[in-house]
Amino acid sequence: MLSVVKDQIIDHICIPFGEGVGSDPSSLANSTEYAQVAELVDALVSNTNGFGRAGSTPALGTNKSKGVPLMRRLFVMHFVYVIKSLRNGRYYVGETTDLNKRLKYHNDPMLNTNSTKSSMPWEYLIKIKCKNRRQALKIERHIKKMKSRRYIENLCKYPEMVEKLLIKYNCEDSI
Repeated sequence: MLSVVKDQIIDHICIPFGEGVGSDPSSLANSTEYAQVAELVDALVSNTNGFGRAGSTPALGTNKSKGVPLMRRLFVMHFVYVIKSLRNGRYYVGETTDLNKRLKYHNDPMLNTNSTKSSMPWEYLIKIKCKNRRQALKIERHIKKMKSRRYIENLCKYPEMVEKLLIKYNCEDSI
């Protein structure tokens, strides 16, 4: 019974992501993504966290890959964003997995407790889609280190600058 459930879960998760692998089910079954999803489902079905302790789950808030669930590391897209204040023209650079939720946070006076609260409302100026969190954090750090309004404006004006950042910080492994 458990093996049938495992196979159904794996097929349900992998089929949407298998488009790049090919329509042949055997090529999907041999793909790295399929193997990683199978490992995740195995851990979930056997009720262990991969470290042999039944019933415990790694914390979501940790930044080490062992503490972040495999599914989150595999399929969550990360973005670097630059927002601009409509009140005073100030810029803010950040990283997120959910652009809509993040902008709502920056524009909500009840939720927002950081430095962007005094400059509301905000709008997106730049959204950079990254392969993984490591790449997003490196690009975010790069833009913040520039400490330049002109640099951010040039990122908007010249999309090839964004492409060069994505190439420069091409991180294959995820956090």
